[in-house]
Amino acid sequence: MIEFGSVEYFRAREQEELARAATALNPKVAAVHRDMARRYSILAGASVPSPAPLMSA
Repeated sequence: MIEFGSVEYFRAREQEELARAATALNPKVAAVHRDMARRYSILAGASVPSPAPLMSA
């Protein structure tokens, strides 16, 4: 089971929305699904931990 709020969760939701956009019969509905996919992609990127800062000598 994918943990809610994890990168994997948001990536899976993004893929689901892209699949729904591809099969939508109405162009407006497809656009809504593509927008939702874009938003999940942003959330997935925001869920990735930032790398540790480099130590200066």
